[in-house]
Amino acid sequence: MSADRETLAFYAGMAGEYAAKMGASSRRTRDLTAFAAALPSGGRVLDFGCGGGWASRTLVEEGFAVTALDPVAEMLDMLSDCAGIETIHGDIDALPKTAVYEGIWAHFSLQHIPREALPNALARLARALAPGGVIAIGIHEGSEGLRDSLDRLYNHWTLEALAGILAPEGVEVVAARRHPDKGFDGRQFNALHLRAVRQG
Repeated sequence: MSADRETLAFYAGMAGEYAAKMGASSRRTRDLTAFAAALPSGGRVLDFGCGGGWASRTLVEEGFAVTALDPVAEMLDMLSDCAGIETIHGDIDALPKTAVYEGIWAHFSLQHIPREALPNALARLARALAPGGVIAIGIHEGSEGLRDSLDRLYNHWTLEALAGILAPEGVEVVAARRHPDKGFDGRQFNALHLRAVRQG
């Protein structure tokens, strides 16, 4: 995901602990429920920045054809016991140019992409959506960039900025919600969840 070296090093070194904690708290969220409900039965789904793979596991159990992409091999290893999930090791550049999905789940992964690289990465994801396809994004809301106490890079984004990147690709935001949350390092932040649909 074009994430920087320090961020990747954290996730590689803490893969097991991170996956256990986040999977336990996120196994079935309201946002994943709404996302899955908007997809056709058996649809193709990309879990972009899958982390420990909790969403991939849930979606494949519900009959979707899941591809999990992550730049950290140790995270993809968490899915080695789960049949039916295709894995791709790498960032946005590893996504096949011909890949098309009915759904893309980008749950708190885009925020680790350097700010200058995010527009191209998000536009690339938008172009991978089938007509009527849905992208669900979870991200830290705001306009600042920072490193947390674990040395992970974060770039916060506003709804307006993300919608402005998606719109030229024919993808329209149809739902958004916000809520306070707390990160793995204990830092408080405002979470933004949005769903957007490719028109036509």
